[in-house]
Amino acid sequence: MVAHIEKRALLLLFFFLTGLFPLAALPPLSVTLEPNPVGVRDNTTLVVDLPLSSSAGVEAIAPEVPSGLSIWRGPYIRFYRGDDYAHQGVDHFVRISYTLRASRTGRMVIPSFRFLSEEGEYETSPLLLEVGLYRSGHLQIPFEPYWELGRQSVYAGETVPVTLKVPMQREVRLVDDVSVRPPREGFFEETGRVGAIDRSEIEGFSFYTLPAAGYLLTPERSGDLQIPSAFVTIDGIREQADALDLHVLPLPDSVAATGAVGSFAYKAAADKGPFQEGDRFFVTVTVSGKGNLPYLSVPEPILKGASLISSSEESEIDADADGFVGRRVVRFEFLVSGKGTIEISYPPFPFLIPSSGRVSTRYLSSSTIRVEDSEHFGTVEGETPFSFEPLPIAGFSVTNEDSYRNLRSYLWLLPGPLLFFVFLIFGRKKRSVATVSILFFFMSAAGAVDEVPPISDEKALAAYAAGDDEAAYQEYLLLLEISPDNPRLFYNCAVTAYRASHVGKAVFYARQAFRTHPSDGKMKELVQAIEKREGFGFQAPLPFSVHPDLFFFLLMLSINGAGFVAVFYLLHRKNLTFIVAVLLFTIGVASAIALGFSAADWGRHVVVAQADLPVLSIPDSGAGTSFVLREGEAVTLLGRSRDYLFIETGINTSGWVPLDQVLILGPMER
Repeated sequence: MVAHIEKRALLLLFFFLTGLFPLAALPPLSVTLEPNPVGVRDNTTLVVDLPLSSSAGVEAIAPEVPSGLSIWRGPYIRFYRGDDYAHQGVDHFVRISYTLRASRTGRMVIPSFRFLSEEGEYETSPLLLEVGLYRSGHLQIPFEPYWELGRQSVYAGETVPVTLKVPMQREVRLVDDVSVRPPREGFFEETGRVGAIDRSEIEGFSFYTLPAAGYLLTPERSGDLQIPSAFVTIDGIREQADALDLHVLPLPDSVAATGAVGSFAYKAAADKGPFQEGDRFFVTVTVSGKGNLPYLSVPEPILKGASLISSSEESEIDADADGFVGRRVVRFEFLVSGKGTIEISYPPFPFLIPSSGRVSTRYLSSSTIRVEDSEHFGTVEGETPFSFEPLPIAGFSVTNEDSYRNLRSYLWLLPGPLLFFVFLIFGRKKRSVATVSILFFFMSAAGAVDEVPPISDEKALAAYAAGDDEAAYQEYLLLLEISPDNPRLFYNCAVTAYRASHVGKAVFYARQAFRTHPSDGKMKELVQAIEKREGFGFQAPLPFSVHPDLFFFLLMLSINGAGFVAVFYLLHRKNLTFIVAVLLFTIGVASAIALGFSAADWGRHVVVAQADLPVLSIPDSGAGTSFVLREGEAVTLLGRSRDYLFIETGINTSGWVPLDQVLILGPMER
């Protein structure tokens, strides 16, 4: 009994001394962790063999194991004799075992286990345990991708980087594929720059966190927002990243005018005068810095005595793993409409600094330009008297100059080729019968002409003579319903509409008159006169190529001529006729190609603003204004989304306009 107490006291003294004067722990004879890798919710066994002569008094100290791993059983301590370690001169040892169970997949580092005895202290090295899933009979170690934002709340309109990452990789691996659905609201753009690979060490083991994809998120409005789950594929293994929820804070009211979030510089410059009334000049506003550059609103200069004609933008914006950086340069074009001194003032440019939540504001000093009087101003655009008068309708025959768009017209491409095939296939008697039948058919088709009801413009002319331009315009509109292809009615509608101050309608009908009767020079003169008087310098151009009907008639003559000459060749077998037939056919092919290009030019649709119209950045009524179309400005139609049209101006600026606020000008439908 006394001996046992002394032995215990010596052991406690040993522990006390080793605590005061730590000695280097000895390594075990061996450490095994099997199986490794192991399936999730399966057991693995840690076995440690120590070179001890007895198991008595051995104390095992287990570490705190990682989350998702638990010590299921143990420690079991047993003494063994044998030749397992005979090569180390050891014939006896103590074996200590633990049963571990993993409840989640991934890679886990098991810290060191310590063992204390009278013969010394032993410590295992950290161990790496890999826990996987069985798929198709094979154990795979899944990776666990996740979204990294850095914070749980952002501001509406703020551009923040969002990265999809793959953690705890033992080596740098290439990502095969990433599949991500954008959030339901806001802008979500892939940057192509995913950032650096992070390297970390846990208990001596090196791990890499791989950036799989990088995005820039810009929420549109405040509230809760979710970034949907994503899928990442590496080495043929596809894993899912959970959705990320975040809260979007509202922007302060003081920033609502610009919607700018970030850090920005603000400057402006105006063309130097002096100018004369009717001149054009530019004011250039530049916003540069880092933040939500593509989505903020650049302030428009405020001028009295000048009207905004158009605006164009040049941008140099780079998207990297941290956000947008660069500059936006907007050139506002103004038309001088007053005299004296014009003051240019610039609205303040507030922006929110998201790191501090503080609002900062940039201010610019106002400037002035001088407008001088011109002795000859009465002869420049805007002051020239409008000398166009309605054209008489009586006795004017409506001719269709869009024959190339009438499918029935293409029947006239058939007589020559049909006659050639008849002479090639049938006998002499049948040829004469077939020839007469073909000619009779096409003469009948030619006689089928659309009847145009007679119209009288006496009421319209009487109203115009009385000085009532509005009444004359309305009368011509009624006549246009009866004869919708009459170019003179389009012309008269344009003249009276312009005199009645309907600039948008005047431009629309003047352009339609030119489209329906381009061979009449007065139609083009009217378009150019109205647009010049209104100062429209960047209109959608009028069709510049030759009218498609010219190529259509050339095609008709050459194809039929080739057929008739080929018939003559069949009858007389002369080489010259064969060469002429081939030449005419070649001219026909060239005419068909030219017809296609010309028809594309004349078939381009144009949009005319019925009133001063803000052009939106996106097809939504709540979107910001990119620039303003003046009443009567004609722009090119590029596409449509629901009730909005996508348009482009003559200086290549584009945006969206509501469908119900414009007139669409295109080829006349038959």
